[in-house]
Amino acid sequence: MNKITIAFINKAEEKNLKLHTYIDEKLKDVVVNVDGKRFAQVIHNLISNAIKFTEQGKITFSAEVVELNQEQVSIHFKVEDTGIGIAPRNLKKVFESFHQIKNEKNPVYGGTGLGLAISQSIILAMNSEIKIESRINKGTRFQFPLTLERVELTPKKVTNKDTFNDDFSLNSTILLVEDNMVSMMYAKKLLEKHVPKIYKGTNGLEAVEKIKLHKDIDLVLLDLEMPKMNGFKAIGHIKKYRPDVVVIAFTANIPSTEIIDKLDTLGFDDILSKPFSKEDVFQF
Repeated sequence: MNKITIAFINKAEEKNLKLHTYIDEKLKDVVVNVDGKRFAQVIHNLISNAIKFTEQGKITFSAEVVELNQEQVSIHFKVEDTGIGIAPRNLKKVFESFHQIKNEKNPVYGGTGLGLAISQSIILAMNSEIKIESRINKGTRFQFPLTLERVELTPKKVTNKDTFNDDFSLNSTILLVEDNMVSMMYAKKLLEKHVPKIYKGTNGLEAVEKIKLHKDIDLVLLDLEMPKMNGFKAIGHIKKYRPDVVVIAFTANIPSTEIIDKLDTLGFDDILSKPFSKEDVFQF
C-alpha cells in the first residue's frame, strides 16, 4: 500500500499539501488474496480525487485492522481531505461518471471523471461499498471496509522486519543490476550474507541476458536509470521472458505518478528509494 501512496507525494507537494499515510502495524505480517491492481486503482483514484479538490491542508490515507484471525482480516480503509467539500444534495451523484463538483462560491469546480464510478464498481464486486461523508469547505471522507482471505507466506517471503538478524538467510537467488559501482558494492554487501547467490549486471541489456542464462534467478533488483538499456525497457523484457520472477525497481528520486503508472503497465512488483535496507528488499 505504501507503493500506491508514494506516487502522490510530488503531486501533493506541488499544491503545498501534506499527504499522511497510516498503515496498521498488524498488517505487517499479513498477506491476503486480493486483485492487487484493481485494489490499487481504487486507492489511486480516491487519493487523486482528494488532491484535485483540496487547495490547502492535508490528505490522509489509512488502513486499520478491525478484525484479524487465521483465516481472514477485516480492514477499514479511509481517504480524507480538507478540500472544498460536497453539498448534501450532490453526495449521491458523486459516483456517477463525470459528475461536476460544485460549491457555494465556484459554479463548477471540476469533474470527477470515471475514477470514482470505477472505484465504486470495483469495491461493490468485492462485496463492500464506498461510503462518503462531506461538509462544505471542511472536507470529504471516503471509506469502505474489506474482509479478505489470508494466504500463507511462501518461504521466500518475509514481511516482519523484527525477525531479521545477522544470521538470517533466504533461499533466493538475486540479480542485482546497477551501473553505479558504489551503489552496487553497498547493495551486494548488504545482501550477500542473506542469500546463497547474487548475479550482477551494470545495464539493462546485461539484466535481460542473465535472466535468460540463469534460470535460478527469482528476484531482480535494478536501477531505473542505466546506460544501453534503461530499467523500464529491461523490466518489460524480463517480465515477458520470466513473468514469474519478482522485479523490484530502485531509484534515488521519489517516483512520480507517471513513473509508477508506467512501471505498473510493465508488471513490476515494487519500487524502493535509495539507500534501501535488507528489510526493505525481503519484505516483498
